Parts: sequence; C-alpha cells; structure tokens
Amino acid sequence: MDWTFLLIDALPLLAFAVIDSLATTRKAVAAALALAGLAMAYDLYLFGHPDEFSLISLGLIVLFGAWRSNTIIRCILNLSPPSSAPSAPSYC
Repeated sequence: MDWTFLLIDALPLLAFAVIDSLATTRKAVAAALALAGLAMAYDLYLFGHPDEFSLISLGLIVLFGAWRSNTIIRCILNLSPPSSAPSAPSYC
C-alpha cells in the first residue's frame, strides 16, 4: 500500500485536530466531514469503491460529531443563571 493513501485517509482527522485548536468544535467537525467526503470521493474515483478505512473514518466522524454536538446543546440548555452558580452542571 502506498503511503499517500494512508495520508489521504488520515487528512480529515488531522484537519479536525488543527481546526479544533484554532476555531470552534462545530467548524472542526464540519471541516472533517467535508474532507472525509472528499477522501471517499477520491477513493471512488481511483478504485471504483470506497476504502474500508474511509468508511470507518467517515462513520466515526459522524458518530462523534453528533455526540459532541448533542453534548454542547445539552450544556447550553442546562446552564443556570449566575445567581445559582453552585448548582450549575459540572460536566460542561
């Protein structure tokens, strides 16, 4: 296997790590999804079928992106006013 295939398949995860440190998590997930889609399109163009690693990578990005988005929404909805700060949820 050529090393460029591994680099192309790992590019969405690398982009997520970089963009997450520079911008919001939502933007990082969107960029990772876009790059995973491009990697899958490249695999479809090159091989005629998607690579297993690309499918797993895309599935994990969708799964953990949805989980992270749900966690962010839950934290925003559960925030208390500043007067009751001790009762604020600690998992946010």
